[in-house]
Amino acid sequence: MAQAVEVSRTDFDALASGGGGPAAIEVLWRGQLSKHIVMIRGVTQLGSAAEPDMAEALRAAYATLAAAQQRDSAAVATLLRHPAIGTWASRCLRRLTGAETGDVPLATELGQLAAIAAVAAIRAGHPCDLPVPRLRGAVMLPTLGLARFADATEPQGQARIIHDGHHTRLTTTDVEVTVPMEHTRDSLNWQGLRRLKSTAGGLTLAVEIDDLDPGRERLGQLSTRLDDAALAHWQGLLDDAWRVLTRHHPERAAELHVGLTTLVPLDPDGTGNGSSVSAQDAFGQVMTTPGADGRQLADTLIHEFQHSKLHGVTDLVPLNTAGGERRHYSPWRDDPRPLEGILHAVYSYLGVTEFWEVQRGLPDCPEPEFAEFEFHRWSRQLRATIHTLLDSGELTSDGVAFVQGMATRALRWTGLPGASRPRWFADLAIADHRVRWRIRHLRPDPEHVRDLAAAWRTGDLGARRHRTVNAPVPTDPNLALSGRLRLMVGLLKDPDRFAARCTDPQWLAAMGPSVDAADVALLSGDPEAALRGYERTLTGTDPERWAGWMLAWSVHETGHATGPLIDAPELLYTLHRQMRDDPTPPAPSALAAWFAALPGPDNPERPGLTATAVRPSRRGLAPRPATPQGSPPGSS
Repeated sequence: MAQAVEVSRTDFDALASGGGGPAAIEVLWRGQLSKHIVMIRGVTQLGSAAEPDMAEALRAAYATLAAAQQRDSAAVATLLRHPAIGTWASRCLRRLTGAETGDVPLATELGQLAAIAAVAAIRAGHPCDLPVPRLRGAVMLPTLGLARFADATEPQGQARIIHDGHHTRLTTTDVEVTVPMEHTRDSLNWQGLRRLKSTAGGLTLAVEIDDLDPGRERLGQLSTRLDDAALAHWQGLLDDAWRVLTRHHPERAAELHVGLTTLVPLDPDGTGNGSSVSAQDAFGQVMTTPGADGRQLADTLIHEFQHSKLHGVTDLVPLNTAGGERRHYSPWRDDPRPLEGILHAVYSYLGVTEFWEVQRGLPDCPEPEFAEFEFHRWSRQLRATIHTLLDSGELTSDGVAFVQGMATRALRWTGLPGASRPRWFADLAIADHRVRWRIRHLRPDPEHVRDLAAAWRTGDLGARRHRTVNAPVPTDPNLALSGRLRLMVGLLKDPDRFAARCTDPQWLAAMGPSVDAADVALLSGDPEAALRGYERTLTGTDPERWAGWMLAWSVHETGHATGPLIDAPELLYTLHRQMRDDPTPPAPSALAAWFAALPGPDNPERPGLTATAVRPSRRGLAPRPATPQGSPPGSS
């Protein structure tokens, strides 16, 4: 039976700060168990009504599950809270309520309840005999493994699973598969779900590596069955990551020790780029590519588990109002995002920023400039984006309190000392993303653009720059990663390699379709050369080239990526397009100088979070000094 789960104020505050600790994670696990039990009951009831021929089988599976729970409630609870159960139940409910369709017959999806009930019986030592669905010739037993039958080309079918209290077998009319007592071990027609285990600092992380379940969320390029070499590679990466976490991030390690249950390996995409994903109904599961090394995997585990934690919180405590359709700027995505997405981004990057804060201070940090770059970039973006959350009007009262907790944590990073060169690059990266996003998604008032064009043509110096206040216009959400950002990362991680390769056109082309020598000049501290390079191809409307040119112009004029072109790039971009067919179209540099000299908005957008922007909380907030501006590349 599902039990009500409440989050105490102490745990709520701890989670809001970006942490929580093992005790709070256990509360979230209890919430997942209760949620999954309710979902299974819903699948049984709605499924029986939608597929009357399945009603008897669903009732039998549910009864077996209940009997197993009576026999060993702890073992069954561990199964029912597993991420695979949440993924399956959520998918079934979406289909039963018409929110989703699927290629797999609904009866086959629903029949997986029998496989779940059978696993519960096996773990509890309770006899069972149930029909289970075959999908593409295989039967998946969650947390145990996959039974394969000879007729793998048959899309769907059925088998029986029989457990006598000790031994388990699956049968069809002509094939029998025996599940080994040690289920992680492969045998004839059986592939076990294997586990990785790493121990360091007196703490052990044990996770299931799921390279089998056909029901895995299709969010990424899923790996096929890992061979022994690939599995050993994953084990080595996890060992390295766990040493990093237990040694330098013990609080995060303690949370992962009780919260992370499953790794789902992904393959890199066709360009070799890595990725990671966490799903709303798969608490404790991380889907990820292997990454370059243990430190990168450690960062990924922290990042994705933050998402899991927030999903667990919002299952118990609503933080934002339902149905919000407004879209906002997010520094972590190239598409306009709903408030819930921004809430997740901020929460996940509280963990990431903390990771880089620690890493940048280590005497043996392998890439100290990159670590400083990541810390400064994300700490600044967090402070700026928390404004969006607090000003949205879309948070519940608990949501406001939660965001205030995040703001308190983010403010502690204000004004911390650090090397100026990587911070200059971080400010450039922040401006680059902002400029690219605004050019793509914001459309200035056409009348204002016409007025500015007329003022330029007549030499009127009384015009003003107005803020763009209309809603963002969504475009392609799958925009390519900025080539300039790739170059920055390469320069900061390995300056010598960057210097040796930056004149190679093929290497530059691999960084991105529009990357060229102008980008190299900008990052090498020569904005004048960068301006000349960008202007050679600035006659078109490519947002990437325009963004690079605006960055170079601003750096050339001020030494930093700041100023009117960074604040309102969409306005200058649209203004130039408006006049490019004039008999004498304005030169970009001349137009930019005129545009920058115009009086700006009376109420410009706030650049970042300050202590006074945070609403009073129970603990109160002490103001801290403003973050100092960075210096040009090459200074220290």
